[in-house]
Amino acid sequence: MQDNQPWDKSCAAERKIVVLAVLCNSIRLVAGFLEPFMPGVSAIVYFFFGMERRAEDEIFIKTALEIEIEGYLNLIPEGLEMNRPVPIFKKFDDEAFEGFKKKF
Repeated sequence: MQDNQPWDKSCAAERKIVVLAVLCNSIRLVAGFLEPFMPGVSAIVYFFFGMERRAEDEIFIKTALEIEIEGYLNLIPEGLEMNRPVPIFKKFDDEAFEGFKKKF
């Protein structure tokens, strides 16, 4: 993504679409793998992409291992409206760090 710089106006429109599609589907793939262990993280990613969580998401790892390579570029349905992103993790500043040091 850094090499292709889809945010740069000099990047060709078709290239931007490809780079962003690969990036978004990769994020969806990671969210699916995290689903059993960190469902809150997956929920935030699904919200951002405007996706509803489905029962199939609970067996996503099995599904992901069975699909053909082209299927990894279709993990996010077309036509979704993305929501405004929200932080997945809280910022861990010095004050929070000191609080954890005292507590633990």
